[in-house]
Amino acid sequence: MRKQLILITTISLFSAHAIADDDDKTNWSRYSIFSKITEAKAAIETNASEIDDLDSRVQTNTNGIQSLQTQIDNLPSGGGTGTNTPDPQTQVNTTAIGELDTRVQTNTNGLGALTTQVQSNTTAIGNNSALIQGNTAARAALASQIQANSDNIGVLTTDLQTLQGTVTGQGTQIGTVETDLNNLSAQVQTNANDISANSARLDTLEAAGSGGGTPIPSPTPTVIDFNPYIPIVATKEFQIINGGACTISQQQIARTDTATGADITITETLTSGTRVCTDYSYGYVLTADALSQTSYANITLGQSYVFDQAGEILTSTMQPGSSFGFAALATSNLTLAIIQKNTLLGVESVSVPFGNYDNCLKMHTQITSVMMNDIEQVSWICQGVGEVKKIVMDKGINQTRTYRLTNAL
Repeated sequence: MRKQLILITTISLFSAHAIADDDDKTNWSRYSIFSKITEAKAAIETNASEIDDLDSRVQTNTNGIQSLQTQIDNLPSGGGTGTNTPDPQTQVNTTAIGELDTRVQTNTNGLGALTTQVQSNTTAIGNNSALIQGNTAARAALASQIQANSDNIGVLTTDLQTLQGTVTGQGTQIGTVETDLNNLSAQVQTNANDISANSARLDTLEAAGSGGGTPIPSPTPTVIDFNPYIPIVATKEFQIINGGACTISQQQIARTDTATGADITITETLTSGTRVCTDYSYGYVLTADALSQTSYANITLGQSYVFDQAGEILTSTMQPGSSFGFAALATSNLTLAIIQKNTLLGVESVSVPFGNYDNCLKMHTQITSVMMNDIEQVSWICQGVGEVKKIVMDKGINQTRTYRLTNAL
């Protein structure tokens, strides 16, 4: 009956579906309907087999339930049937209690493991805290180092700006040196012209004398008194142009009077403004006839030389155009010598940062020495202060420097 009902229902649903899906009634044939019915029948048989299997399983469950109910009905309400027969309920409870104990022990073990894990986590947290503290200290140290580096960068920036200013100033000073050299070249040319003119005049005078004419007396040479040119100041300071790192020359002048004149020592310190480059010392003796050099020392290098005889720097017989000089040996080593030639080029005015000076001696000096570098220079020596300006060609280092007086006391 169930199979017939399922067959009728399935055919009805299938027919309705087939008809609904097939809009073209001309293609609907007996063969198609028979095929559909065959397929539906096979599906019904499959469903019927599954339903039978389900009925069998339901029946089995029903039998199991009935058997369980019978066992429940036969279960004693309490106590055994005899003194040696255990109570089934007690046995069940004992088993349940054993299982409960096992679970409690398992939970206890689990709690122990959890406690161990918590302790391990606590230790790890402590280690992390120490690591964080160490990182914090390291960051603080790094911040201090960054600040120190920033300060150093600021100092370097200031030094760079100062150096740039120095370079700019040296550029200006080089321009001044070039101007001075041009002026010197012009003066040399003037002197050359004067020499040519004087030669012509001399030829004329000689011709007049040979012809029986009246000779023209030569002018009396002008002798320069050197004493006013001895410095009476105690300190002097010069600006050095093109001196490399050395930009300032500071001089200390010490004078000790003697029965025949005075002993004079000039100590010179070359500086960069913030540090000392080199220290020198020059010894002189003053007499009625001359100012002469007696010693030279490079204090920085530990070199000191005393001359075997005084060498004239200024003399009582000086006159424009005249030359004089000396040759001296070092008393400590007679293989060390200095040869110096001085020529008084003339008397003229000169301007330096410390002021304007008139009637200054313009002196050309050539020094050849194994005690110091070979030097050629032109200097301006003025009354009361001595040397106020000089242009030095240092052949030992192939350098030209200019010294200009900026202060004197």
